Amino acid sequence: MVRKILLLMCLIWINTNSIAQPSIDSAIAFINSQHPDTLGMYTRFCSRSQLTLFLWKKDGNYFITNASSTQNKTHILDSISPLKYYFENQKVIDHEKVKPFTFIAKNSSSGKLDTLQLNISHSCYSTFVLFGSNMSEKIVSDFDLQENFSRGEVNIYSKSNSQNRLVIFFSKVKELTTKFNWDKPNL
Repeated sequence: MVRKILLLMCLIWINTNSIAQPSIDSAIAFINSQHPDTLGMYTRFCSRSQLTLFLWKKDGNYFITNASSTQNKTHILDSISPLKYYFENQKVIDHEKVKPFTFIAKNSSSGKLDTLQLNISHSCYSTFVLFGSNMSEKIVSDFDLQENFSRGEVNIYSKSNSQNRLVIFFSKVKELTTKFNWDKPNL
């Protein structure tokens, strides 16, 4: 089942990201040969850079494979395992959403306080999908996690967003990209 989903996902992925095709193909072939029990895909988009990682589980062990590197590095995970964290918090994560950057401003004409949302299209963002599950794709924008904006607006949801288990999941993945030096030079 996981293999069929992986192949379907790869066809979609290759059609939309032909530049990364050789390394994605190699990662898919490797993971497919390992017959994983569970498979998820994490992608981080930032300007023109993209990082694609596969998080997978086999026989009780957790792995991460970098599909953006021509070397397709795979590591077995011990102390930091985002997929294990996901499973431990799945009921909450599957229903959580990160609140958009929202601030309170005084209306100049009425003098009343208004709640306003800011959106920035060029923000970096991360996505995660767990294949073979009912979970919809999870997307988190870095901008929504900021405390302040450049003009001094304060995000009223900054603290609650930082405690969101979905955000903690993404921070665990980011921690691994730093540990394995996969966050440079692309992201």
